Amino acid sequence: MKRLILVLLTLGLFVNACDRSNFAGTNQDPSTVVEPDVVYLFTSALQQMEQGPDHYTQWFYDNSQYMLPWSQVSVRPGGNGSQLNEFGAPGNRIGKWYELMEPLFEIRHHVDENLSGQEQKSYEKLKAITYAIQIYYGIHVTDVYGARAYTEAMQGRYTNPPMLTPQWDTQEELFNTWLSELNSALEVLASTPEFEGEPVNQVSLGEQDFVYGGDWTKWAKFMNSLKLRIATRLLHQDQGRALQIAENVTSNQFGPITLTEDNFNWKGSVQFYGPTSVNSAAVGPGARNLVNFLRENKDPRLKLLFDKNDFNSRVIQGFYDAGKEDNIPSYIQQYIESSVVDGQRVFEGWKAPGEPWVRYFGAPVAPDSARSGTVAEEYFRTQNWQLGSKTYEPKANYKMELYATNRDITYPDIPERTVIDEQDHPYHNNLFSAAETHLYLAEFAALGANLPNNAQYYLQEGIRQSVETYDWLANQNGILYYDEPYDTEYGASVSLKPGEVQDLLTREAYSLAGSSQQEQLEKIYIQQFIHFIAEPTQLYVTSLRSGIPQTDSQYLERVPFEDGPAALTIPRRFVVEQPTQDNINYQNILDALEAQGFSPGSNNPQTLHDERIWYDQNAPDWGEGPNY
Repeated sequence: MKRLILVLLTLGLFVNACDRSNFAGTNQDPSTVVEPDVVYLFTSALQQMEQGPDHYTQWFYDNSQYMLPWSQVSVRPGGNGSQLNEFGAPGNRIGKWYELMEPLFEIRHHVDENLSGQEQKSYEKLKAITYAIQIYYGIHVTDVYGARAYTEAMQGRYTNPPMLTPQWDTQEELFNTWLSELNSALEVLASTPEFEGEPVNQVSLGEQDFVYGGDWTKWAKFMNSLKLRIATRLLHQDQGRALQIAENVTSNQFGPITLTEDNFNWKGSVQFYGPTSVNSAAVGPGARNLVNFLRENKDPRLKLLFDKNDFNSRVIQGFYDAGKEDNIPSYIQQYIESSVVDGQRVFEGWKAPGEPWVRYFGAPVAPDSARSGTVAEEYFRTQNWQLGSKTYEPKANYKMELYATNRDITYPDIPERTVIDEQDHPYHNNLFSAAETHLYLAEFAALGANLPNNAQYYLQEGIRQSVETYDWLANQNGILYYDEPYDTEYGASVSLKPGEVQDLLTREAYSLAGSSQQEQLEKIYIQQFIHFIAEPTQLYVTSLRSGIPQTDSQYLERVPFEDGPAALTIPRRFVVEQPTQDNINYQNILDALEAQGFSPGSNNPQTLHDERIWYDQNAPDWGEGPNY
């Protein structure tokens, strides 16, 4: 079976999986067309960036079981256990990457081999932007696996005899290749293609490009932004080159994405409700150290990235009426105003900071916390929070509603009353934002890059845009409580309010004023960390290369995963499979794994911690903080 899969991938057999029914101009079944419609193939590739069962498996395995809890954003439902650091099944990001590349290779091949003259020239810019899609996803793969077949991959269909044994590129080679491809593509987008001395109009993508509408300038900004993402991976191997890339990107005629209107926002069709909409994928509650930091600073992103807990005023009164006042966790009780009237306790309101902030509490991350004692009773014993047939959650869960926009959600209320939100919303996601750009530039500026603005400007602009991006995303995906609270008397909506961002930027952890370079870097990385809460792979990479959260931080502290006599060792890469000798590409794969110093097939946490991917070599260990 593995051999068959390899052959299919290297042959690049294109299967048109596009099922969007609302693309303008599509009025025939593409599977019946002998000559491919390259514009439609582009739409298919664009669609595959977010859609398909592979994205669900990445949420079910990679995100919820590994990257989010390992980075201390979330805690597994029921509490972390001794198996937290053990790697099991992965999501199929590798297979997804090659599947996504199939239509892109077919576009370039068809234009180069089957078209000529003026018609061929009219596809130059379309060809250029195909590289952005495959490089975007390629980074997603190499971030956790390292070397992969790329420069010789997908060639089986286009070579004679077929190329069935592609060499694997090292991660360094992948980054070099991708930077070169992006530079070449940018040159094409900056040019005016000609045929026989006359400018050639480029093929119009229109609505088939459902991200940028065929705007070449916005695609160029996205490509420059991808160069910044790659440059961050170079900092521990060649800092000078990384800073030079940042300088080149900001001086390029297009520049990177710096405005929210240029964000790479992916929108599904009306029939698509997100990668976890069909099947359930539960991440669990937010980590207490992170949720506390966000709540104490009144960071609006807390409201947009985590769920309110179930303990609204109606539920609390229900516990009072049932004589279960002591079952309300102490971390909730401390914010309740109440009194006894005629022998019955009555809820009267919330203490500062008030709703909605008093509805957000995280869970302790250490496996020891879930075993016994007061902490276990207050955070993990669900039988303590039952009224009638209902169980109420006192902690703030990671907001999976952003990835399943058709979920029916029951509002928290007393057992006798049940109200369900059944409204569906087309799925939206942000794949690259101006916030990410500015937070990278803040990092590069703090490390000495010669950029148009200073690190303070980039940091605070990045924070502002991050909040605005998540507010937009929450609104588009119709999260619970966005416009109005269910608890109308004592509740509050979670949408971004006037003045919240301005107040946030005055907080010590959100400004670089008066900080040393080390403190500046920590603050910048904390903001990257928060921004990537909804992008688990980027979050994981940020934690790896920055050592943030930092164990001795006065802002956002990383907590040891205490498990009995010792803390758990957390992996720094994913398991790479041991190739079998019947694999047609056995030797190339084995050579690539050995060259990286990897132990194929091993899921030992210490091995996965010590055998680092190239970009992670020289980076700080978990919790050590920046080491530049």
